Amino acid sequence: MNLKSILLCGAAALTLASCSQGGDGRQLGEIKNANAGDSLLYYFGQRQAADYWRAAERDTTFLSEQARRDYMRGIQAGMNAVRSGDDAYNQGVFQGIQMAMNIFQFDEDYNMQLNPKVLVESMQAGLQSDSAVNVEEAQKEFYAIMGRLNQEREEYNRKQAASNLETAQKKLKMQKISNDLYGEVVSKGDTVKLKEGDKLKVSITATDEQGQELALPLPTEVSVGDRYMGPVFSEAYRSMTNGETKRFATTGYALFSGRSERMGVEPDAVIILTIKANLDTPSAQAADTDKDVKAAADKKEAEGAPRMKAIPAPGSTVKMPIRDRR
Repeated sequence: MNLKSILLCGAAALTLASCSQGGDGRQLGEIKNANAGDSLLYYFGQRQAADYWRAAERDTTFLSEQARRDYMRGIQAGMNAVRSGDDAYNQGVFQGIQMAMNIFQFDEDYNMQLNPKVLVESMQAGLQSDSAVNVEEAQKEFYAIMGRLNQEREEYNRKQAASNLETAQKKLKMQKISNDLYGEVVSKGDTVKLKEGDKLKVSITATDEQGQELALPLPTEVSVGDRYMGPVFSEAYRSMTNGETKRFATTGYALFSGRSERMGVEPDAVIILTIKANLDTPSAQAADTDKDVKAAADKKEAEGAPRMKAIPAPGSTVKMPIRDRR
């Protein structure tokens, strides 16, 4: 569905909404003489409402009744702004809303207040003629400024995350593993130290400082040192032994760098990881078992107990001792 179709649907939906009694809406069966168009818009509206509830799962501020009423006022204000048959104006309304939201988000992300008047005057100047804009220069300068701002933001996030982790560590009292990682043993494993290249089966939970579980994409099988793993997880595994469970403290920035917000966590948030790791290499596990058996046998022999001789497997040839008949 293109923009024009969406806007026309919106205008029609507003007409339907204006017929609604009260602020609680109506079911389709309550709309008198509803036709196919009414049914189409009703189910389209139901889908939009479902999208709202999905968004509320990620941002719980949307759950309140006041937030839902504010959302519907915004929907109706947006549909009121549309003019039937005026495509250029409607496109401007659509772009204007997008630009305003981008400006608000920019202020939140970069702590920089932008003046919307500069944007409007720039667009007015650029629309004087189709040759008024030097596209190459505009692209070059825009991305150069954004590059500098992103670097400044990354550095700010890194410092803030490090500060928050240091503050949390004073309460957690874990052992320092690196500047971005602290840890403590929950339950011990064996004596086999995990190392680069080991294949592991892992169980990982992630929570915030208050113990609220975080919905992060966490693996169940890993290879220590894999380049896709990131340094924090690699350091965590290398600090563990086979079968051990360990709790770690780190930050959103240390785990995901500039991708942390896309992963659903703030860069400066302290994250608690609880990891249980087991070797997933049968040959290594068998070797460990053999060493344990040999150690036990050596101990018994040292205590005076004779070693048990191997029992021949069924069907195997056993050499009998040759007696001297002289």
